[in-house]
Amino acid sequence: MRIITWIVGGIVALGVIGVIALNVIISGGDHKTLIEEQATKALGRTVTVEEVTDSRIFPNPSFGLKGLVIANADGMSDPYFASVGEARIQVKLMPLITSRGNDIQIDGFVLTAPQVNLEKRANGDVNWLLGTSTDAPESEADSETDSAGTSDRDFNLGTVQLTEGKVTYRDGASDQVFIADDADITLTLTSLADPLKVDGTMLFQGEPASLKATVTTPRALMDNTAASINLNFGVSDNTVDTQINLAGGDLAYDGFLDIDAPSLKSLLATLGMDLPVENGFNRLNISGDVSGTGTRMSFSDANITFDEISNDANGTTDIVFDWGGTRPKVSGQIDLTALDLRPYLPEPSEQVTAAKADKNAAFPPWPEDRIDFSPLRAVDVDLKATTESIFLHGMTFGSSGLDFNINNGVLTAALTELNLYDGGGRGTLYVNSRQNSPTVELRNVSLTGMNAQTFATEVLGLSRLSGVGGLDANLSARGSTVADFMRTLSGSGSFAIDKGAVEGVDIGKIVKSASALLDGVQGGNFDVSALATAVAAAQGPASETQFTNLNSSFQVNNGLLQAQNILMQGPFFMIEGNGRVNLPDQSMTMQFVPTVYQTLEAVSGRKLNIPLQVSGTFNQPKVGFDTQGLVRGVVEDRLRGLLGDATGTQLNGEQSIEDNLRGLAGDALSRRLGGGDQDDTAGEENEEEASTEEEIAGALINGLFGNRQKDED
Repeated sequence: MRIITWIVGGIVALGVIGVIALNVIISGGDHKTLIEEQATKALGRTVTVEEVTDSRIFPNPSFGLKGLVIANADGMSDPYFASVGEARIQVKLMPLITSRGNDIQIDGFVLTAPQVNLEKRANGDVNWLLGTSTDAPESEADSETDSAGTSDRDFNLGTVQLTEGKVTYRDGASDQVFIADDADITLTLTSLADPLKVDGTMLFQGEPASLKATVTTPRALMDNTAASINLNFGVSDNTVDTQINLAGGDLAYDGFLDIDAPSLKSLLATLGMDLPVENGFNRLNISGDVSGTGTRMSFSDANITFDEISNDANGTTDIVFDWGGTRPKVSGQIDLTALDLRPYLPEPSEQVTAAKADKNAAFPPWPEDRIDFSPLRAVDVDLKATTESIFLHGMTFGSSGLDFNINNGVLTAALTELNLYDGGGRGTLYVNSRQNSPTVELRNVSLTGMNAQTFATEVLGLSRLSGVGGLDANLSARGSTVADFMRTLSGSGSFAIDKGAVEGVDIGKIVKSASALLDGVQGGNFDVSALATAVAAAQGPASETQFTNLNSSFQVNNGLLQAQNILMQGPFFMIEGNGRVNLPDQSMTMQFVPTVYQTLEAVSGRKLNIPLQVSGTFNQPKVGFDTQGLVRGVVEDRLRGLLGDATGTQLNGEQSIEDNLRGLAGDALSRRLGGGDQDDTAGEENEEEASTEEEIAGALINGLFGNRQKDED
């Protein structure tokens, strides 16, 4: 709309000079001097003409001007407001004669190399308000011109041809300069009360541009009162179609606007709103009822597509675009069909994609691709939105509601309603990109009822877990890559999964094998290698652990995750324990105590004194028992039994062998000290004590190794 005002204002100002020149030529006299004097008085600016060429009355009045210059207002940047290299004007003679000079019908109006320099200073002063009087005395011809520099009588410019034109607009408030150069424009004006039509091409900010416009009431536009404009403006492959009603005074409008910008970043840069972003901001299509000012545009009931984000045509769309501040701002309320954020995120690596597609693929390393946070610093946002779906690389959300706020590079996205993988919840994403190392936080995340298999596959790249689960977490990280996040991840949380399974290992089978081994030990058959064989047989693609629940709480500090109170309960087993996961190295060390149940209905089971260990890396996990602990446990059980038999006492199973022996020795010493000074008895007791020690030693040897001969030992 500005460009229409610029062109019309400049052309009409030049048209005023043309009319004055015609009057001067018709009346006779010193053409050059009179044109300069009367045009200066009419426009309130000094007007100079280098030369009046080829002036004639018959057969049709015509003349030429060379070197026409209209001076600029005081304090402006350019030395002149407008200039024309050469102008040629011709009018119809008979209407001019019959109307006694009041009906001016221009038969030809050609402007070669016209230039118009428009400027608005930071304090609001502008240079296009023409018609201010000068100190020169007013003549009769001058008195016919109104304060806007136009005549009270109507005039007809006919068809005006502009070639090699240039219009420059300087905005002191924003320190921006807009240039329409190499302009070839055809302008048709039959009356100031009739529509003005403009059609032409140019280079706008160096980009090829086209312009078609109709101003329904050009006099109103010139007088800065209410006017209507139909406009089609194209820059490169971006187009703007609008039917706008301009209010009087400061720029304000309402009407209908359709913007189709398949090269959005290019269009914004052309309009002086260069966005320093790498990803996204590629396309915008918006159409609907609009109102606004020179720095603000408000849409209602509009259809919007931004990159891969589109609104719901049947929902609410009340959006305000404001570019009057340091950064453009978008605010309002919108209902979306899809919120696709993938264009603003780095593409997943081939390894990540393969891991999600193939259960047997290796777990990928953490991506080192830098995440582009520049869009958060390019635009401010304050939106309340609902959407049928949200897409991230590897994550798909269902129907959700969010309060979306970006302020100077800080994002706060509160998910007030969240549907994710058949479950739901809430949470807040906080991102601070102002720092060299951005901060990312998940605050008060609470998810329930999710499909654990889909979540684990798409989010974690783990395709061997299934069930229905939930997650509570408060986490934070720093950096610009996923690998950075893993190295700095800190916070706490918990998870719980019900009625699920883990593919690749049968923990129930492993626990049963350990229980059978212990039964064999008690029967005198101690074979650790048999347990190792059973563990190996329980692992592989065909193996699976079914569980009724799996849960744990965790703490994480700089990527080192400590899991407490891990519990997995299956049909005939339960394992409890804790562990440590090194996220940056993708390694783990966990230890569990198994319990075996004889029936599904059993409340209590047999706790096995054999630690089950899970260790290794995400790609090469190892599952097995602590065999050293197993041997130690077997030996301790044997010793407890033998010592109990030898001493005739029941040993404490919660204490070590050393503590039990200390207790027995203390009891014996107390008895001896309390027995008196009977030497003979003491001697007998010493013999009995020695005899008892020998029996205990023999019992231990026989119990551990059987009744073997010394040469067999």
